[in-house]
Amino acid sequence: MKIQDQMIDPFVIIKWSLWSTSKEGRTVKIDHEGTVQNCIHILQTKINHFLFHVFIKRQQSNFFEMLKKDVTDEKCLLQLDYAENYSMIEQNQIQSAHWSRKQLSIFTAHVWSQSKTYPLVIISDDSSHDKYTVAKCLEHLLERSKILLPSMKELIIFSDGSACQFKERFLFKNLTHLADQFSLKLSWNFFASHHDVLVGKRCRNANDFLHLIKQKNTSIVIDELSPDEIEHGRDGLGLIFNQVNAVPNIQKVHSMTVVDIDKIECKIYPYSDKKTIVTF
Repeated sequence: MKIQDQMIDPFVIIKWSLWSTSKEGRTVKIDHEGTVQNCIHILQTKINHFLFHVFIKRQQSNFFEMLKKDVTDEKCLLQLDYAENYSMIEQNQIQSAHWSRKQLSIFTAHVWSQSKTYPLVIISDDSSHDKYTVAKCLEHLLERSKILLPSMKELIIFSDGSACQFKERFLFKNLTHLADQFSLKLSWNFFASHHDVLVGKRCRNANDFLHLIKQKNTSIVIDELSPDEIEHGRDGLGLIFNQVNAVPNIQKVHSMTVVDIDKIECKIYPYSDKKTIVTF
């Protein structure tokens, strides 16, 4: 990219903005001021990273669309993500109640097979989204999927690359145990990374939400995961999550396949010839 050749006056003072990460770990937009030459120099340092991001985005998007066309009843595709927490609001509530609203966690998914597709939702009063909650949601989701799709032998999962929820070593290790538990060939791919349906209804907790949604006769398969179920699973998961080895360059991993219990294969993208075997 010959951007420098297009400069008319490299010493003109201009303003530009850059997204950055603050000391508190928040993504913030920072305003800068300097010469055109300074701005272009900063832009040049970011081009390779941007082009790599675009490459991964296209690879993952093409792979996902291909999988949707090639699914069978034995080889299925699952896309999942956490939706924004649902805030429960009482009708005619007092002003101070605004600062103490309860929230529901909503874990959404959609599974494709050759004969059927299912939209799936797991709701819970536990809105922590930590590794224990994610692990129990996944276990529940796989259990439900096996019931809906009894012929399923392989499941390819897609999600965003959220480091605090999905793209982290504890999930990777736990997935090797879930593959064994449900006798499934599991792999996980990462994309380059408020609906008022209950207006006028009283919703105080996940159980209320569950019943109100079911009253709408929707095709969505919706289940409740109680905080007690999540808490009960902590002991068993604690053994799995104890002393988990790091996954090298995990931020660049966009395709992961379970090889065996506590053993995975990692690639930058699904068709890459380069792979890394990680043993936990």
